Amino acid sequence: MFYLQVEITNYKQLKKIIPEVIEPLSREIAQIVSTSGGEPHPSLRGLYCFYSTFRETSFTVINTTFKIYTLLSDLSDKLYGFSIIVSDSSDSDENLEKKLRDLLYQIPLENSIWLLEDRKNIFEKHVFIKENKGLKQIYEQKEETPGTEERLKRFCRREAHIESIIDAVNAIGKPLAEKAILHISGPLHLGKGYNLDEALKSICINETVPLLFLSSSLSENPLDPFIWSINSEIEENVSRYLDIGELDQWRVMSSELKLFKNSWNAEQCSDYINKDFIYLYSLYIKAYIKIRKENSLLPIIICKNMNSWKSPSLQILNNVFKKFVKTDGLLPICTSSDLRWINSLSELKTRTIHFKPYSIDDLQKRIESAFFDLHLKDDEIFSLYKSCNGLTIPMFHALISYQETGVLSGIGNPSE
Repeated sequence: MFYLQVEITNYKQLKKIIPEVIEPLSREIAQIVSTSGGEPHPSLRGLYCFYSTFRETSFTVINTTFKIYTLLSDLSDKLYGFSIIVSDSSDSDENLEKKLRDLLYQIPLENSIWLLEDRKNIFEKHVFIKENKGLKQIYEQKEETPGTEERLKRFCRREAHIESIIDAVNAIGKPLAEKAILHISGPLHLGKGYNLDEALKSICINETVPLLFLSSSLSENPLDPFIWSINSEIEENVSRYLDIGELDQWRVMSSELKLFKNSWNAEQCSDYINKDFIYLYSLYIKAYIKIRKENSLLPIIICKNMNSWKSPSLQILNNVFKKFVKTDGLLPICTSSDLRWINSLSELKTRTIHFKPYSIDDLQKRIESAFFDLHLKDDEIFSLYKSCNGLTIPMFHALISYQETGVLSGIGNPSE
């Protein structure tokens, strides 16, 4: 597991003094992490988790780190200082928390990035590091060669699927079309997310209104996928798009949004608090849809990894879909590796684009496109295909390993 700790000095005090700065900042950090595939730690404030399943995750963590660093630096005149810590620790939560606290007490420089642990020297490939009073300070991100990232896009790219996603979104989004959920399905690790991202680049070209992204959460809080999807730019404009009665409710209740973040547990969260948030979120969605349409944009909502969503979260999402898909034209694009979650959405039409593992012929073409400098024999390609069960991402990393070591070895049968 990779970890990213964002420590804002005197955070609690600042929330009281300048909530208009700190609350949007917290949401923006959460949004950056969420869109990068990370999740807030269920119990440690300011700590974010990234599953270290594949190599490119370390690159993503570093990219995310520097995005947050830039965001905080731009607000440095309003803050008392900040520190960011990156780690690939394998410790328990208790030990990890202790190590983070110990490092924070030792850091000699505010507004800086630090490396706690890098057991396999993964992070050091992406950054420049210097010793500062016995600690490792990250001071610059390396300019990555076009290699890995560009190869990954070429290896995962499926033109027919990208075109199908674009066509489906345009068809569902027509004013008189029957409204539906677009479901992008298929086994894990086939590159569904990469192809969706490529399709969205074409669908949302030159857009100035942010899209709405929701993803599963490690937390037991069923509200978390929704809480962390709130974008400050949209939230600041919600009141402009509400009816008088809704506006009164929003003004009274919107200040309570901060109660939902990092403060939920099963014993303390009563039903009425849940209902309050769901009502507030429905007003947020209503405004989001109107803002998008006002700018002649489709009101798309991206919901990732639906197979890993908890049932209470799915029930809330189902209610959002029922309320806004047919009547207001909300256009959900959902990714998952199975169909079980669709059972809760029986009242809504679903249009599915399915991803299957590459065939041997597909794999050969992908190797020619992304690894044109590698020359593999037919039996080596077959061995690679068999050892990785035809799954795109594991095959990609086996090829990267072969490129680096000269040894072609499968990585087994991944469970995720």
